Amino acid sequence: MGGCVEGAGLIVSIGGGGEERTIEIRRVAAWFGLTPAEARLATALAAGVSLQDYCALRNVSLNAGRFLLKGVFRKTEVATQAKLVALVSRLPQQS
Repeated sequence: MGGCVEGAGLIVSIGGGGEERTIEIRRVAAWFGLTPAEARLATALAAGVSLQDYCALRNVSLNAGRFLLKGVFRKTEVATQAKLVALVSRLPQQS
């Protein structure tokens, strides 16, 4: 998976051929009823950023990140980061 781009979108590289897709954070929030903070976390994890690195970048404690992640799991109805990444990676590409 590729890297995270701050702002409205996120570049996620999927597939063996290096295919790149853009998924907007606000669309992820709308699809699952996530807050903007939850959507940023979900898309960052899908881009390959670890929870620890995300918390360091956002200057929040790991416990705060875990609390946020629990809300994402509840709203997306998944129980693991791997399933969350798979779910976000399968979302439709922006037009």
